[in-house]
Amino acid sequence: MARTVRRVFLLPIEPFDERYTEQWYRWWRDELAAFDEVEVVVVDGEPVGERRSGQFLDVVDTWVWKGTQAANLARHFQRREVRDGDWILLLDFWGPATTAALYMRDLMGLRGRVGIAAFAHAGAFDPHDYLARTGLTRWALDVERGWVRGVDLVLCGSRWARSLIADHLFDGDPAEVRHVVPTGNPVHQREVLALAGRLVQVPWDARPRKVVFPHRLSPEKDPDFFRRVEEEYRDRWGDDAVWVRTRDGYTGDKRRDYYGRMADARVVFSSAHQETFGIAMQEGVALGAWAVAPNRCSYPEVISPTTGFLYEPDDVGGAAFCVRMALERDTCARFDAYHEDAITRAAVFLRHHPADALRVLHVVGSGS
Repeated sequence: MARTVRRVFLLPIEPFDERYTEQWYRWWRDELAAFDEVEVVVVDGEPVGERRSGQFLDVVDTWVWKGTQAANLARHFQRREVRDGDWILLLDFWGPATTAALYMRDLMGLRGRVGIAAFAHAGAFDPHDYLARTGLTRWALDVERGWVRGVDLVLCGSRWARSLIADHLFDGDPAEVRHVVPTGNPVHQREVLALAGRLVQVPWDARPRKVVFPHRLSPEKDPDFFRRVEEEYRDRWGDDAVWVRTRDGYTGDKRRDYYGRMADARVVFSSAHQETFGIAMQEGVALGAWAVAPNRCSYPEVISPTTGFLYEPDDVGGAAFCVRMALERDTCARFDAYHEDAITRAAVFLRHHPADALRVLHVVGSGS
């Protein structure tokens, strides 16, 4: 019997060397293609260069990529290359390609035969997200509701992200979110170390007493709180630690510079109000640093006693004490290999015919 090869039309986020999107471009393509029964067709957009705004994506340039990506997907439909048993996988659900994929699939009579999966990183459904803070909820929530109801599979980084989707897009009805699956985000320790110029983690005894803030300097990440914790720490224990924000003074190769600033840190610190997984913090842990983060959002799921400490939100003194405890550890944090296998968890569904994948959802369960 001939082997069934299932095609996945993969629509990546625009690959920026500065952050994880370039890694995702390769990781999702290569890891899905490693399965014998999967053929990956990458659907690119028009490159626009590195981002220029302070947000995750440039608010204008991203639509050049996403708009041309939707057009390129349409050409696959136009040539009748999207067929029974195929999947369309969008690594960011926020864009015109989600609407285009649903529109073309359903009106061409392919619903139930061609699956659509989309990764929901964030959006207006998160009250602390950039979209919500700038007032886009007045229309964006309805757009997001249409997307998550139309696609067959919604991937997300955590159970916390799933709960936000349930509460704000499905009015908290658990029966409506069975197709929302928290796979986690892929973080590959070996590559993180390599880009930092390391084969192995820096030994603990060789690390300075350095505390790193690895996030964008945007309101939802609350860099001001980091400075308040630094001041509290200095008042209580003096100047025995160096406090660094990775976004200050970038030079040269941004990705390598970013990892290099964390490679010998003892602590990576977060004060984020919006976090559906926490890639930057897990990259720090992969390099051996201890994570210190607020007890909110996705952090209680992804930070364990072997990787870090949680402080009560807005408690400056408690956060400073957690930093102190992390600095006083005698060994590196232990990276959780669970994060290596996020793509494999998504592939559990994508390797099946879309009609069968829905049955797999019910067997595997989407709340784990």
